[in-house]
Parts: sequence; structure tokens; C-alpha cells
Amino acid sequence: MSLTAPLLAALLAAAGPVVPADPPGTPVAAPAEVQAAAAPCPVAVPAPPGPALEDVPQNIADPAAPPLSDPAEIVVSGQLKPPKEDPLRAVNAQSFAVVSKVDDAIIGPLASAYQHGLPEPARDGIHNALSNLSEPVVFVNDLLQLKPVRAGKTLLRFVINTTIGLGGLFDVAKKKPFKLAHHNNGFADTLGFYGVGPGPYLYLPLIGPTTVRDLFGRTLDLALLPAAVGAPFSSPQFSLPNSAFKSMDDRVRFDGRQRSFRDDTSDPYGAERAWYLQLRANEIAGLHGHHPELTTPIPFAIPALAMAPACPAEQPIKP
Repeated sequence: MSLTAPLLAALLAAAGPVVPADPPGTPVAAPAEVQAAAAPCPVAVPAPPGPALEDVPQNIADPAAPPLSDPAEIVVSGQLKPPKEDPLRAVNAQSFAVVSKVDDAIIGPLASAYQHGLPEPARDGIHNALSNLSEPVVFVNDLLQLKPVRAGKTLLRFVINTTIGLGGLFDVAKKKPFKLAHHNNGFADTLGFYGVGPGPYLYLPLIGPTTVRDLFGRTLDLALLPAAVGAPFSSPQFSLPNSAFKSMDDRVRFDGRQRSFRDDTSDPYGAERAWYLQLRANEIAGLHGHHPELTTPIPFAIPALAMAPACPAEQPIKP
């Protein structure tokens, strides 16, 4: 007994003063930050244009905060998470402005002529053939990511569409009885799958939005067939028309997204950057079995909406 009393006294002293609990039913007054976090609409915080969606500023609990002076008061302290850096923003924004002007003057009219000059079945056939040519790259990267079942389906899809689908003009493999849908994959995805970060964001003529990792992976994608097969994939007579048709096909299919970025936002460069970085992050996450929803980064593209009384609706974008 002589040792127990001093031991209990020491433990109580180390634990600090005992704060009496509030009676049941006592309302707890929370500060404005906590009340806002519980509201149905998120609190819009003005942010520099262009951060990715994971850069939403948030208050986080600070475990190092001082002890509460009032047991009926809840204190949440912390700091805003800074947006990801865009070290090449000045160059990228200038490139974006130039490419936008060229797109309005040349690429846009050409894409419109392509869209309205060719019947939809012909454009679908070109799209299917271009997609079929990408299947060997998808197959190799399925294997590199240790997904043999997925790689087998990719190979079977390529064989079916190349033979029954007349060189890929018809996507027979996605229909019954095969039901083998196309999925994108490339060396940039494999690098991301194994933890290689995207690196600085780039906006390049003829390529558009990309990153250092994605640009390197794209180069390997384009070099695979010429290096492995040779002619005709290594000849300019094949590669130049293939690139031109792919550019027109992409431009027509993503026209709505580009117009919304460039016409409906106060910072089109920042909006496209945010969209692209989120898209790529979601695609890499999908390789690990996670499928976050891709939404329009309106609060970042239009800072004026931060003062709007109602929450802006987020509509999914289908890339």
C-alpha cells in the first residue's frame, strides 16, 4: 500500500488535470470552420488557377495543437495544402495560347471538314483501325504490369479484329459472343503503375497536354511497332498519314471538352491542366483497382464561382 499511493499520484500528475464531462444532451458549440465542413455544400476557397482536384485546400487536425482551455469548445487547426507546382507555367501558357489560335484558324476547320465530309461509318472505321494498331502496345504493357489474363484478352481482341474485323475496320471483338472491350495502356501507364511520378506538366504543339513521364512513355509507344516489326510502320508514308488521321479523330471526339475549357472558363489553360492531371491520376489509380470519378474542375477553372451562393454542379467528363 505504501508504494501504490505514490504510483497513482505520479500517473495522475502525468495525465494532466481531469476535465469533468458535460452532462448528456449539452450542445457543443463548434467554430465556423467545422460548421461549414458539415454543410451540404463545400466551402469554396479561392485557389490559384490550375491545381489538380487532389489539391483542394482543407483544414486538417493538428495533433500538436495546445490543450483545449474549454472542454465545451472544439478547435480545428492546421494549414492549407499548397497546390502542386507548375514550374513551366509561363512557357506552357504561351504554347497553349499559340496552339489555341492555330486550332481556331486551321485545325478546327479541318476537323469540322473531316467530321462533316466523311460519313460516320467511315470515321468509325478509321477510329477502329487506329485503335487496333494500338493493341500491341497495350498487350506489352499488360504483361509488364503482371496482368496475364488482361494481356490474353488484349491479344485475342487484336487477332479477332485484325482477321474477322478486316484489319480492325470493324470492332467485332467488343460485340457478342466475344465481348472484349478495348482498354488503353502504354509505357507511361506502366511507369506510373510502378510509382514513377508525372514530373512537370507540359503543353506542347502537336501533342497538347502531357507530362515528362507521359511524353517519355508516348515516345516508347510510337517506337514499339517500327522497332519490332519494321516496314511499313517505320516508313514516313505510313506514320505521317497515321498521325494525321489520329489527330483528326482525337480532335473530333474531344471537341466538346476543348470548347468548354476554352470558351466557358476564365482560365482555359489552368482548366485543361487540372483536367489532364486528374485524368491521368485516375487512370493510374485504375491500374491498381481504384476507380475515382472524373469530374469537371469548375471551382478551379472559374475562381469567380467561389463567391456563388449555390454549389456548382459537377458533371462527369467522359474522355
